[in-house]
Amino acid sequence: RNATVRAVRDTKVWRIAHDKFNALMLHNPKVRKALDVAIQTRQYTRQEKFNKWLRENEIVYLVTLPHRIFLVPMLGRPSLIISGGVILSIILFFFNFNLGLIVQIAPLLVIAFGAGWFYWNWVDFHNDWYIVTNQRVIDIEKIVLLYESRAEAPLGVVQNTTINTDEWGRRFDYGDVTISTFSGPIKFHNIPHPQAVSDLILEQLNRARVQQKVAERNMLKSSLRSAIGI
Repeated sequence: RNATVRAVRDTKVWRIAHDKFNALMLHNPKVRKALDVAIQTRQYTRQEKFNKWLRENEIVYLVTLPHRIFLVPMLGRPSLIISGGVILSIILFFFNFNLGLIVQIAPLLVIAFGAGWFYWNWVDFHNDWYIVTNQRVIDIEKIVLLYESRAEAPLGVVQNTTINTDEWGRRFDYGDVTISTFSGPIKFHNIPHPQAVSDLILEQLNRARVQQKVAERNMLKSSLRSAIGI
């Protein structure tokens, strides 16, 4: 992501050589996971049209899907049906049983059903998005031709985040991140790198609070100046 950064006070900038950077990634998995989240977000924002609903001066910092390990069973079951249809077609072709037309085309119907189910699950998996910007957190859930829902909350009403996972989640690095807000929780379900995502949300929350304090201070200064005629 290209960006312009302006320091508001004396700042130290850390510059690191490429080989030392690789060594840092090797020995500091927390930093590596944070970068994985950033790279994944950049890839998704290039593929999907998120800009159509972004607000003015809104910047996307996180876009993620559920962990891909949950795509395996979704595609595994229709793949088994497709494989069964293919095997049945081969058996009928080579052994040339004297069967009726309906029985002969049955494997093709099985394959078509499995392929349709496979495609449906693929699309359904890629319709659940979890997004964090510099202004809000968003949970988008969609089932093709059935419904679409979007739960969102401004960063200003976010209170905290909690992570829920299990043994398999710790092993494969996935879990739920529940975002507590004044209007109710928003859950990022079974996402990859939950700790890195939680840290990113809290970082954006702290930034939003700092910016709010700066805006309030500037507004107070402006009011005082107007009051005393400066």
